[in-house]
Amino acid sequence: MCRMAKVDLRDILELSDEERIAVAQEIWDSVAEDPNSIPLTPEQRAELERRLNEHNESTDDVVSWDDVQSKLRSPLGS
Repeated sequence: MCRMAKVDLRDILELSDEERIAVAQEIWDSVAEDPNSIPLTPEQRAELERRLNEHNESTDDVVSWDDVQSKLRSPLGS
């Protein structure tokens, strides 16, 4: 059994938006380390498998993360 540190939610809510996002990301990353620890219904698992298969079958429409970031940072209309 893991020992959970006592954290007062009010302390977290006093953080800036950026800091709260970082805390949420850290929590999610710790959970996502083991994808099998996230409970899914059979329907959810089937849908994820379907989407992954669809992605693997049509890799020609994939955009790299660098391209996405570049597009987001460019002025509108360019």
